[in-house]
Amino acid sequence: MSTQSKGPFQLFYEYLYVIVIVTAVAVISAYLITGSMTPQYRSQARCYLPNVTDTVSLTAEAGNIPNSPMLPTANADFQASLMGVLAAGDTRITVATRVDGRDSEWLKKNVEFKVDAYNLLTITAYDPDAEMARVMAEEYLRAFQEKLDFNTKQQAQSRLDTFAQGIIRASGELTELEAARLDWMQENGAIDFDTELALLSTRQSEFENKLNDITTNLASLREQRAEMEKQFEARPEIEQASSTMVKNPQLEELNRQLSTAKRERATLGLQYTDSYPAVVAKDLEITSLEEEIKTLEATVQGSATLAPDTLRKDLETRLNDVDLRVAAMNKEAELHAESLETTRTRRIELSQRQAELEAQDARIKNVRATLANYRDRSAEIEVYMQRDATFLVIPEYPIAATSPYLPIMWVNLLVAAVLGLSIAICLVLVLNQVRFSQEEALW
Repeated sequence: MSTQSKGPFQLFYEYLYVIVIVTAVAVISAYLITGSMTPQYRSQARCYLPNVTDTVSLTAEAGNIPNSPMLPTANADFQASLMGVLAAGDTRITVATRVDGRDSEWLKKNVEFKVDAYNLLTITAYDPDAEMARVMAEEYLRAFQEKLDFNTKQQAQSRLDTFAQGIIRASGELTELEAARLDWMQENGAIDFDTELALLSTRQSEFENKLNDITTNLASLREQRAEMEKQFEARPEIEQASSTMVKNPQLEELNRQLSTAKRERATLGLQYTDSYPAVVAKDLEITSLEEEIKTLEATVQGSATLAPDTLRKDLETRLNDVDLRVAAMNKEAELHAESLETTRTRRIELSQRQAELEAQDARIKNVRATLANYRDRSAEIEVYMQRDATFLVIPEYPIAATSPYLPIMWVNLLVAAVLGLSIAICLVLVLNQVRFSQEEALW
């Protein structure tokens, strides 16, 4: 029967002793090697930086009340920065100075850092001594915590120094501004600007109203004077004081001639017709006399006494009175205008001084607000510096392991058995192939 026709089970059964020997040798070797290895213990610490900031405020209560739970931050860049701080050489040197018998190179090889699935920073230390592994992890955690807190408190101390300098500078500036304001008040007098400006505003309004009234009265007087000038020019300078009236002698003569002519006309009318030339001539004579009589007055002035026109004289007196009133009003308006200008000038001056005082008060107010802000911030930092709070939250502290992390006996034996079995099978196949080749060579 050819060896090539053997099934795998028959083949393996035939070489079972080889498989058993190789597998046993592999397991025994693994057992001996594992037993000779120095056990490695693992200690692990977990920490995280909260996603909220722990603040202290003396002025706003909102900064002291948590608004969300303290969970690990999920910012990858931030966590990478924290990993960089953990893996920094100065951190490793600091831990090495605190752990006896372990140098920086040992820590570099036997301590690892990573971020687990829960966003926690893990510090894992390996060492043949379980207690030493715990000490290494614990010292790394402490150094990391101190480094973060020290840098932050150093920054806070720097700000505290800055605020202290700001308080000194603001206090000096406030003292200078208050002294300058006091000197200004002594130089200009302690003035109640609001009251005096109100009085000046009232006086200015009064003077303006008086000037407006005077302007209106002057316009009225000018119109009255123009009207009186017209009346004055229309009046004569002389008028009759008294006169006597007598009958007009010429009119009496004409009346007699008219009577005579009428009688003659009546006589002619008895003798002649109306168209007779003598009758017509007499009619014409009567008509002429009647017209001439109509043009003459019945009485004429006999004698008269002349005197200056009384109304003209009264108008002249009234014009002089108007001129005097106009002159008085002009003088009064001039005085009121001067007083108004003085009031306006004083009001502008007081407004400028009030603006200067308000500017000084505004500067003093700003400096006081800045000084109060410096003091509040400085007090908050002083309270923060007195706290023992840390930025890191540590949910898991390192503890000494009760059993070694490496090596794991059963894992090594299992791996050795699998490897031995695999090598044995390969060896069986090789032996079978060699045997087959030898049998083929005999034929």
